[in-house]
Amino acid sequence: HPSSPGSATSSDSLVAEQGISSAGSTPPWEDKSEGMSRDIKNMYALLQKVAGDIESLKETAQNMGNRLSTAEDRISTAEDQIQQLESGMRDLGKKLEAALTKVNDLENRSHRNNIRIVGFPENVEEGSPMSFLSKKIPELLGLESGMNLDIERAHRTLAPRPAPGQRPRAFMVRFLKFQMKELVLRTVRTKGTIKWNESGIHFFPDLSRELQAKRQRFAGVRQRLRDKGARYRTFYPAVLKITINGVTTTFSAPEEAEAFVNGLDHGDHAMTSAA
Repeated sequence: HPSSPGSATSSDSLVAEQGISSAGSTPPWEDKSEGMSRDIKNMYALLQKVAGDIESLKETAQNMGNRLSTAEDRISTAEDQIQQLESGMRDLGKKLEAALTKVNDLENRSHRNNIRIVGFPENVEEGSPMSFLSKKIPELLGLESGMNLDIERAHRTLAPRPAPGQRPRAFMVRFLKFQMKELVLRTVRTKGTIKWNESGIHFFPDLSRELQAKRQRFAGVRQRLRDKGARYRTFYPAVLKITINGVTTTFSAPEEAEAFVNGLDHGDHAMTSAA
């Protein structure tokens, strides 16, 4: 059947609307392309930022490496300086020890004519130590009556005067001649115990504290030798000489002397002395 005019007009109008609608819309592939482009741009921007951060980290690491290298150089320099200082301190310590040894030796040599007398009560000298001791020393030691001891000077030690009942101060006596001082000490060793008016009187060489401490280290050995009746002498500065069966052995270390005396207990002193 032939179409009516009205029907044709409606059909054409529909086709025209569809055509206009199709021409005005964006195809789907174009939307996807734009999204991918944005993603790529965003990723590129992110990569650029990451690359910048990496370069910054590299620069920071480089700076830290330079600082670490500088610190290592400074530490190495400081260690070298410390080693030099320690070496210098050791050298100074050795020189100081040698100087103190010389000073101590000079001090003791300056006192070589001196003796220290302990035990006389305070004030027995009545203000004149030289007169008192010039008379009492020969009496106590049994020396020749009126013997001239050649005392250069005598006085109490410079400590404060003790209170009643306290230990009296010692006398310091200096002889003009070293031989007289040795004679007095030798006579004292021969006599043994010396008393005056019930007071024990003791004679000692005038030595520095350091040298006294060194000699005191032989005290145990000397006591054992006295118990055995063995002959011994202590020589300057701190040397012990022991004589057994006419053979004299010298010791500068108390440990060696102790071993020697132990040998006496086992009866092998002759072999030890010969060594």
